[in-house]
Order: sequence, then structure tokens, then C-alpha cells
Amino acid sequence: MPDGHTLQPAAAVAHNNRARQPNEGGEYRKAREALLAEEIELNRHIARVAAQRRALPPGGEATGPSGTSGPPNWGLNRPTRARTRRLSRTS
Repeated sequence: MPDGHTLQPAAAVAHNNRARQPNEGGEYRKAREALLAEEIELNRHIARVAAQRRALPPGGEATGPSGTSGPPNWGLNRPTRARTRRLSRTS
């Protein structure tokens, strides 16, 4: 972490989690702790990647219009004129 704190291992954090399901068995608890440890590691990885992205130097200047075009199927989920007319008749 950038603030100088050392993170606990994800497995230890998962093991210390007090959230329990009613009547959970030992096998379930063990699998749940393993899953929770993986989720903690995933969140930590996402945070590291986000920090790297924020630390990037400024990129190049845009040389043309950006965001005005998309892939060929851009907007396929938009209502068609026929569908729009049907929708307006039902309301």
C-alpha cells in the first residue's frame, strides 16, 4: 500500500471473517474461506491496476474526432422506427 501499511495475507483476513451461515459445515466453511481469500486478492489486484492507470503519464494529443464512431453493430439495441410506433400506440 502507498501509505506504508502492510496488508495481512488474504487467507488470514478470510479466516478472521466472522460472517457465518446457519448450520454451515466444516467443508463449506473451508471452501468459503478459500473463495473469500481469492476475492480479496482479486480486489487488491484491481486496486493495483487502477493505481498503475492513474500513474500513467499524459497520453498523446487527439488528432481527430474521438468517440464519434463505433463498431459496425453500434446501436443495434436501439428501438427501430416500427418498434417506436408500436410502443407509442400502447401507451
